[in-house]
Amino acid sequence: MMYVIIFIITLFEIAYVVVNSPVYANVPPVALYLIPLIIILVVVCCLMKFRPRMSKVVRRSILTVEIVGLLIVPTAYVRDVPLYTYGEAREIISQREKVFPEQFSKRKLLELPHREDGQYLYVLKVNTGQDAIYYEFNPYNGGYHQRIEE
Repeated sequence: MMYVIIFIITLFEIAYVVVNSPVYANVPPVALYLIPLIIILVVVCCLMKFRPRMSKVVRRSILTVEIVGLLIVPTAYVRDVPLYTYGEAREIISQREKVFPEQFSKRKLLELPHREDGQYLYVLKVNTGQDAIYYEFNPYNGGYHQRIEE
């Protein structure tokens, strides 16, 4: 019964990460959290199938590691998720820069971390007719600036 509960909890955690990924434009990268959860899922399935062949100590040890993993992964994900979603970034720039929501590009752009702090940036493209203006939005602190194209 314990394996079924862990299986269900793991599925809920996977669903939570996958559903929230597009909201935050895949910041932080979902693979960092999905891979350990999928490993836990596979191990639970193996435990359910091969339970009679394993010793009690091995089963309990694996179970303990899985439970710890199920606590650490969502805690790390919630800690790493930015304060602002991609939609909130568009709203903030729209309000402060007097830009209409229809002027934003439909495609979500992301700037990989190349700064000292290693944080991602949302890049928002605003179509102003013949030209395009790019804004870099820091989803962790709400700061933004217009990108200067060289």
